[in-house]
Amino acid sequence: MIHSASLCTLALYFTLLVLYMTMMWNARRNPRVTTVARGVLYGGVCFHSILMGSVFKQYGLSVFESGADLFLWVSWILALVFSFSKRFISAPIVGLLVIPLVIAFMGSSSYLMHGSVAVPRGDGSSNTSAEVFVSLAHSIPLLVVFATFAMLFIVSFVFLIIERRLRFKIRPYVDTHGISLQYLDTINRYLAQLGFIGLSLVIASGGMWAITQHKPLSFLDPSVLIASLVWVLLGVLLHVRMNRGWSPRRLALCTVVLTGGFLISVFGILMITGRITHDVVFS
Repeated sequence: MIHSASLCTLALYFTLLVLYMTMMWNARRNPRVTTVARGVLYGGVCFHSILMGSVFKQYGLSVFESGADLFLWVSWILALVFSFSKRFISAPIVGLLVIPLVIAFMGSSSYLMHGSVAVPRGDGSSNTSAEVFVSLAHSIPLLVVFATFAMLFIVSFVFLIIERRLRFKIRPYVDTHGISLQYLDTINRYLAQLGFIGLSLVIASGGMWAITQHKPLSFLDPSVLIASLVWVLLGVLLHVRMNRGWSPRRLALCTVVLTGGFLISVFGILMITGRITHDVVFS
């Protein structure tokens, strides 16, 4: 069931990519293509949900040592949020940023599952209530942070495209109909705040987890180093935007660089070490 649902989901998402490319480069968009794209998206999310249900039924909420489940859950959350946004569904440029990220997260999950031993953590012994609480307090905000940063990158990137087109009065070769800069700036600020709060919880719960497991907390761990650096920079960005009067364009530009660097770093760790979980602190 897992493999069948995964193949059906990816097939629908790739089909959706082709439809969004057709919509973006066609100035006179056919309403039927938009309707078909919406149907394909909903179908992909349905199969994606079936996939997640099968994974949950077989493995529960246990965490794979390689971090494969993290990518899989993030891909589902990102697709689910996108499917509920009617305004973004009709904007092909947003779809061409969201869907490849969803496919990339799913592909990374598959790579981790098949490229390493994907077994639940633990030696069969029962965990204490405190350990379970700290584990959930670390993993759930981490899922939120990954999904939020992916959406923050997309929203900021689209903001810069539309802002540049309006500022230089460039002919719209791509379809950005129905999206306003004010709407994107508001979403951008809310996502940045949500990402900062989530990352704060991740760092705090990570320290608590290291203490409960009697592990040394080392900033040599790439995950700890990246999380701490991004947390500081994102806090600075929010401060200057809200208290120093930074323009929405400058915030969008900085968030594209910051979140893009974060995602590239995560995939870089994946390709180098074959895992995204902690190598020094928790192993």
